[in-house]
Amino acid sequence: MSTYGLLVGVAAFSAGWVLVRGFRERGLDGDAAWSLLIYGLIGGFAGAKPTTSCSMVIPPHCCPAAAFRGVPRPRRRERCESSSG
Repeated sequence: MSTYGLLVGVAAFSAGWVLVRGFRERGLDGDAAWSLLIYGLIGGFAGAKPTTSCSMVIPPHCCPAAAFRGVPRPRRRERCESSSG
């Protein structure tokens, strides 16, 4: 197991523990907190992959995450088509 995987696991467990305590303080079901955490982790990992790898498939200025990486926009309007073909 890599260090990254270990830290993600510890962070998820810690977040779940805090979330369950908060749910129980408010009179809610603690099991719902764990379900919410699992769905959030799945959504987070599934959503992170396309935004980090899209520039390998399409031109960098067409990637939705390009704005957050500081990729300059083209001066002329270029078509955002797949560069593989």
